[in-house]
Amino acid sequence: MVRTRLSPSPTGPLHIGTARTALFNWLYTRQRGGVFILRIEDTDQERSKPEFEKNILELLSWLGLSWDEGPDNGGPYGPYRQSQRSLLYKTALEKLYTAGFIYPCFCAKAKLEAERAQQIAQKLPPRYSRTCRALLPAYASLRIAKGEAAVWRFKIPEPSREVTWDDLIRGASRVHTKELDDFIIAQSFDRVLYNFAVVVDDAAMEITDVLRGEDHMSNTPKQLLLQDALGIPHPNYGHIPLILNPDRSKMSKRQGNVDLEFYRAQGYVPAAMLNFLALLGWNPGDNREIFSMENLVSDFSIQRVQKAGAVFNQEKLQWLNGQYIRTLPEETVRDLVLVYIPEVHRNDPRTLAILEVVRGRMKILSEFWELASFFYEGAGEYPTERLIWKFQPSMSSELFLKTRMYLHELSEWLTHQFFDWGPMMLEGKIKAWILSTKRSAGDVLWPMRVALSGRKASPSPFEIAGILGKEETLRRLDQAIAKLTKRT
Repeated sequence: MVRTRLSPSPTGPLHIGTARTALFNWLYTRQRGGVFILRIEDTDQERSKPEFEKNILELLSWLGLSWDEGPDNGGPYGPYRQSQRSLLYKTALEKLYTAGFIYPCFCAKAKLEAERAQQIAQKLPPRYSRTCRALLPAYASLRIAKGEAAVWRFKIPEPSREVTWDDLIRGASRVHTKELDDFIIAQSFDRVLYNFAVVVDDAAMEITDVLRGEDHMSNTPKQLLLQDALGIPHPNYGHIPLILNPDRSKMSKRQGNVDLEFYRAQGYVPAAMLNFLALLGWNPGDNREIFSMENLVSDFSIQRVQKAGAVFNQEKLQWLNGQYIRTLPEETVRDLVLVYIPEVHRNDPRTLAILEVVRGRMKILSEFWELASFFYEGAGEYPTERLIWKFQPSMSSELFLKTRMYLHELSEWLTHQFFDWGPMMLEGKIKAWILSTKRSAGDVLWPMRVALSGRKASPSPFEIAGILGKEETLRRLDQAIAKLTKRT
């Protein structure tokens, strides 16, 4: 059975790249009827924070990427946590020490930094000098017994050889051990580091396939060597391309928003985000751009994940999100936009009708209030010139007078009309009145729309008036007439 895992570190909010890795693992596993595991890698005790773990769990759940097992078998599965697995690591470390695969290193940090600086100055690759590898085991044990501080390094095998693996995405891959250092795997027997912990955990959890970011490729040969030393099988590895900025630099906080929480708060819906993330590095082989989760599970192919970096296209994400907003049930969208509406207006019964006329303009849910606030709070302050259809400064006085007259005539006529006050009826009746008075439609409808919304761009005046009702429509027309009066 295929068994995969996502192993985020709770040292910061969930990164958009980690979310993409989670999705690829989830799709790969669901296709094969396997098991998807969540493992929190919190070996960095200083930087790991409960609030970051909470953020990771919430956002994975928001995306719908459920995991299949964990230590809490009495209820919803919690994630595995490396901080709760210290005995397992200690046992594996003792096994390596007994077999002679690791050794204590007593070199001071200042000495190591000086070595590194000298090698860089000589244009040599930085390598540990292996000073402590040459110490007699009995002497090293004596120093440890006396309480001398040491870290534990893994011995790169000699004679040197190639470490090879068949990458699920990149094909045949190889690294020569000459390029590897005697790397540190533990600060002490009670405090292990990433490369060692991940190998022990993957073996204990019987992970068969590891899909992770391209930035982990340098760790793969180290982990393969550790697996050989521990006598455990190699999982399959696949390295997903990095996510890039539009200038093809690595996506980072310095150049944009990389935390998934930002996109949730802005009003991106989970289905759109999943769709977008799937296309960041995966090509379906045709021109389709919109996928349901069922489509993704059936169509995803690890062989069609590209090797080159995937550019994060914000405009594409917004376009996709707009498509999903327009296809969701209206009641669902209403419930989602409530958080963006000031509390005093959240129980307004007109919200569903307002949503119906502005939804087509929305790319993200947070735009609702920007597009619709005038329905709730009035047209607000706007320049009087905005009321003029095709405003021309050289004719300003005449234009203000004419516009005021047209709005006044419209207001007077509407006051004495008692037809069904709905957008379709309003459109038919007002257009017929404009025709009968031989007015230009633009000269009447433009100032009417601005009077009701205060905006340069908004839904049609018939849609706005239909929601506002007759009394509020007439009130806003009168306000616009008063503004024009001050200019004539």
